[in-house]
Amino acid sequence: MFAEQELKSALAGMLQLGDAFWINHPDRNRRASLKALQLEVARRIGLEVPRTLITNDPAQVRDFVAALGCRQVVYKTLHSPFLPDSPLACFTSILSAEHLDKLDLIRHTAGIFQEYVPKRFEIRVTIIGHRVFATEIHSQEVEDTRIDWRRADTHKLRHSPHELPDDIEARCRTLTAEFGLIYAAMDLIFTPDGRYVFLENNPAGQYGWIEDLTGAPMTSSLAEVLIAGGALW
Repeated sequence: MFAEQELKSALAGMLQLGDAFWINHPDRNRRASLKALQLEVARRIGLEVPRTLITNDPAQVRDFVAALGCRQVVYKTLHSPFLPDSPLACFTSILSAEHLDKLDLIRHTAGIFQEYVPKRFEIRVTIIGHRVFATEIHSQEVEDTRIDWRRADTHKLRHSPHELPDDIEARCRTLTAEFGLIYAAMDLIFTPDGRYVFLENNPAGQYGWIEDLTGAPMTSSLAEVLIAGGALW
């Protein structure tokens, strides 16, 4: 533990030296990865977000579930759902009666509890510099991916380009700028009644499978931004 912390401190210090052009700077990535902050910024700039509770208090969770009445509630992790040094993952899940019976376990950590938002499909919004690539992920066509599309091989899900309304695209750009990012990968829900609901932003999210399935010129766009460097910002 001591050696690991020393190495982290040394690396963090060296990353502050010089005047390099980053996509994205690690400090900005860390701040932009804070899900509570993402949701507040998204709400403030006008994106719709699910009703959300972040807590380790079982009583608060039970009150939240009761307040939503017949609407379902999902549990999400505050960090990556993939457990370190393990093949296991903790994907987004709907709270069941069994989960509620074991809710006292949340005291040992904290979690995100949100109202479940019905989906027509999901949208990955990838921002690379000034370019925006919005992609429909048809997660509702496969039983295993209806709650969390990461549960299956993404190449098996139907993907298609999506044209965002101007106001939604502008707000996605604004959120990216608020965190000082050059690259961002946001997850939105497109509801059956046509609303766009922001879920989260991964400032270092993958994009390769989207390029494979849609042909969107994402790698070349990233290369163009790297070549241009800070001259565009």
